[in-house]
Amino acid sequence: MTEAVPDRGNVERDAVIRTILAVCVAFAFAACGGTHLEAPPVVESNYTAIEPLAIASSSPRDAWVVGSLTHVDGSFEGIILRSENGARTWHRIGWETGRMPGVRITSVHVSDRHRAWVGGVRKSSSGTNKSVRAVVLRTEDGGNRFREFELPASDKLEPVDVRDIAFLNDFDGMLNVVSLDGDKKVVSTWSTGDGGRSWSVAEMNASETSKKGSDRRVALDARRGQGFRLRASDRAGVTIVEETASGGKDWMPVSELALGYVTTW
Repeated sequence: MTEAVPDRGNVERDAVIRTILAVCVAFAFAACGGTHLEAPPVVESNYTAIEPLAIASSSPRDAWVVGSLTHVDGSFEGIILRSENGARTWHRIGWETGRMPGVRITSVHVSDRHRAWVGGVRKSSSGTNKSVRAVVLRTEDGGNRFREFELPASDKLEPVDVRDIAFLNDFDGMLNVVSLDGDKKVVSTWSTGDGGRSWSVAEMNASETSKKGSDRRVALDARRGQGFRLRASDRAGVTIVEETASGGKDWMPVSELALGYVTTW
C-alpha cells in the first residue's frame, strides 16, 4: 500500500499556526507573572548624543552616572545609569515611572544601594526664564521610582546647573545652584531638613569664581582608597569609566559609555 505524503502547504500552514500560538502563550504567561518578556530597545538613531556628567558610588560594586540624552530634534531628556558590578556594565533606571523630557541631570549623591538624590535643571518648551527650574529627584528603592521636587524660582535668575548635592543622613542635605543673572553667573547654596521635599536658601548669589565646587566626574572613597571617575575619550561620543584602588594615584579603564554601549530605553 502506498504511504500518504503530507501536503507541503498544510505543513507550512500548521508551522505558522504553532508559532503564533507559542507567541500568544508566552505573552499570556508573562502577563500572569511568568518569565519577563523584554521590551525592544528604542532605536539608537532616535538620539544623537549621550552626555554623562556626574558619577557617585556607595560601594566598590555600586556606581551611578547621571547626565542627558539629546534627541534628533535637538531636545533632551535626563538619564540615570546604574552599575552593580563595579562599573563593568550599566543599565538605565528611573524611566519606568516616566521619562524625563527637558531635564539635564548634573549632580548625584548616593547614600546606599537603596537611597539616592539627583539634581538638575528642567526646561519647559516655552523657553522663558520662568519655565526653567532647578529640581531634585529622590529614590528610596534603588532607582525604580523617583519623586521630583522643585526648588523655589526667581524671576530674575535662570538656573543652568545644580551641583555639589550631598546628604549627611536621610534628612539633612545641601546643594549649589548656578544661575544666570543677566550676563554673569551666580551661585546660591540651598539646604533641606526633610530629605529634599523643601529647600531654603543658606547663601544667595555668590560669585561663581568664589564657589568652584567639587569635581562631579570623580567619586572617591578616601577611607578605602577606591573610586570611579569619568574621562572623555579621544573618540567622539564616548566617555570612559575608570576605577582606582590606590586613592586616585592610578586609574584603570573598566567600561565605556556611548549610545551603542548602554541601553537608552
